[in-house]
Amino acid sequence: MAGSRSSTAAASSPRGRPPSSAHRPERRGSRSSGAGLTPETVGLLHARPEVLTARLGPGSIHIELRNGADVAPLIALVVQGGGQIEEVRRTGASLEQVFLSLMEAES
Repeated sequence: MAGSRSSTAAASSPRGRPPSSAHRPERRGSRSSGAGLTPETVGLLHARPEVLTARLGPGSIHIELRNGADVAPLIALVVQGGGQIEEVRRTGASLEQVFLSLMEAES
């Protein structure tokens, strides 16, 4: 375990903490499944300031949002663009996001 701890410290700031994430926006995601989801739909989503990323999957679209952004207006946008939404699920924070949140809470 000591080797693991030292490698973590090597990737950290001089005080043994990870580099600040202040330059990175906080994120949360949403995965919607349905039909009629197209590259044009992704383009509409990318034009919105609250959307960090949007990508198509088989029968689904994954939207990564800035923290605090509401997904409902984006789903309405997808429907107005011809998409048919059957299900919307929020996705959890990534392991990196959880780690950074915990480290910031310690400071």
